[in-house]
Amino acid sequence: MSGYGADAAASRWEISSDLVFSVTTPGREPVQGRVSASGPTVTVATDDPVAVWEAATGGAAAGDALLRVVAGQLHEQGITLAVSGPGGTVATVGAGVDSSLGRLATGSRHVRLGRPAAVAPLARARALSLVQAHRSEVYAGAAALATLAALALWRRASLGA
Repeated sequence: MSGYGADAAASRWEISSDLVFSVTTPGREPVQGRVSASGPTVTVATDDPVAVWEAATGGAAAGDALLRVVAGQLHEQGITLAVSGPGGTVATVGAGVDSSLGRLATGSRHVRLGRPAAVAPLARARALSLVQAHRSEVYAGAAALATLAALALWRRASLGA
């Protein structure tokens, strides 16, 4: 399968589409969006990028690994994917993207994050999923801090008396 490098793919891909979609995730109202493409650029626009991401990936842990793979494959194929929400562009992924911040945040240089206002809903959802996934550790840490604080207060009271 020759011709799959970025140079060959850039001249090979001429995508043209306009697709309206709807996704439903548990506990949420259905979310609509639009996928449009022209040449090697695909754009996904939705009012709720968090719901679309969760529906597409099945969750945060799976989503992180999937994003790295998809970003690399899109880059190799010469395709750029732009995702936008109410706050603007959430991320641009694939060809023509080389971001140090994207590598720190996602593990792939081929992901460029959008403005903070656009990325904030995904960041909040990610933080919430991490807390929920590690709830027992969070509770144990809070209990340990409360115990240390109580011991410090008891010691101070016993030394001062």
